[in-house]
Amino acid sequence: MRVFIALLGCIAAVTAVPAFPQRIVGGSLTTVDQYPTIVSLLFSWSATSFFQNCGGTIITNRAILTAAHCPFRDSPLSWRVRAGSSYANSGGTVYALDSIIINPNYNTWSMDFDVAIMRTSQVISFNNVVKAASVAGPNYNLADNQVVWAAGWGTTSSGGPASEQLRHVQIWTVNQIACRDRYAAGGATITDNMLCSGVLDVGGRDQCQGDSGGPLYHNGIVVGVCSWGFGCAQPHGDAVYKWRARAGSSLANSGGTVYAINSCTIHPSFSFRTMNNDIAILRTAVAIINSSAKPVSIAGVNYNLPDNQVVWAAGWGTTLVGVAPGEQLRHIQGWTINQKTCASSYATFGANVTANMLCFGWPLGGVRDQCQGDSGGPIYHNGNLVGISSWGYGCANAAYPGVNTRISKLATWIQTNA
Repeated sequence: MRVFIALLGCIAAVTAVPAFPQRIVGGSLTTVDQYPTIVSLLFSWSATSFFQNCGGTIITNRAILTAAHCPFRDSPLSWRVRAGSSYANSGGTVYALDSIIINPNYNTWSMDFDVAIMRTSQVISFNNVVKAASVAGPNYNLADNQVVWAAGWGTTSSGGPASEQLRHVQIWTVNQIACRDRYAAGGATITDNMLCSGVLDVGGRDQCQGDSGGPLYHNGIVVGVCSWGFGCAQPHGDAVYKWRARAGSSLANSGGTVYAINSCTIHPSFSFRTMNNDIAILRTAVAIINSSAKPVSIAGVNYNLPDNQVVWAAGWGTTLVGVAPGEQLRHIQGWTINQKTCASSYATFGANVTANMLCFGWPLGGVRDQCQGDSGGPIYHNGNLVGISSWGYGCANAAYPGVNTRISKLATWIQTNA
């Protein structure tokens, strides 16, 4: 998830928002010959078609170190390990998993103890491009401003495409107090189990989506696991963040009133991998209803929404993949897409469109859609909230409509928890 908090809680003391969570920004191409301990972690919704989704590090001939948020709540059958290849989705040897061990103290809200171990079903065969890493021990000395290297197959810009070939980038360790102070301003907590890295007050180099779980090296020793952060390669935020709500403004980052968040309630059956039940309620610390901020009418459990109905999406997301999000609120007219048609499209690579999802698009071609930065935003039908932007394959892809959480299927949960 960003400039990057590495985490290595249970193995080393020095350690540290899709649809298709996939980050090396400002780096260069490299090969597995230089990083024989790194692996590509492959995910599948259906345990059939697998694609690169996170990174990991070989620590024994059966154990892979990664971030807990990557396989959290997943079955081992949903993951594979590709070792010995410079490429995310080809080459090397692919291993199935026997088990996934999530740190018992992992906190999905604070991201503390964001570390996990994947155990392969078979012994990993070591060679010149497949080796076990050395990890930092409890007394490992890692001072501020030390050169460290991050490697992975993540996106090369926030919201941009993932890299098929392995990339690496040189960055520096950032003073813990300085990092903690930066994120405290946004309500985030940097714990002693986290390690900040980046180019403070400069930016331009970082890990990004898809690098999650991947290694951070200091003199060849693994000292961190890519965990989270605010955006990618931001100069003033060393990988981490929390939330505020701006209401009553047409602009993304100015105007209106900003409210602190008191609590977050995530649907108990939400799956980060299948994106089923992708819904949450943020509760503000103070009341927000005023003349320019009003509550919406939501679709009830019996709300009738046929195919090919005109609906509207609104948000501040990017207008093209890889382009910076907009500052001015935008809206777009689209249509509800037949559920079976949408499900069939995504089934081609193993994704599952459930009854709790609503597909949205433009029937005359893939030229209208929601995109990065619109996640969580509304879909309206006759002024009623019928969907929440959730996930999809790319943006404005004619073959793959945008997928939203279907409000009517979760209306009872919303009313109970609002």
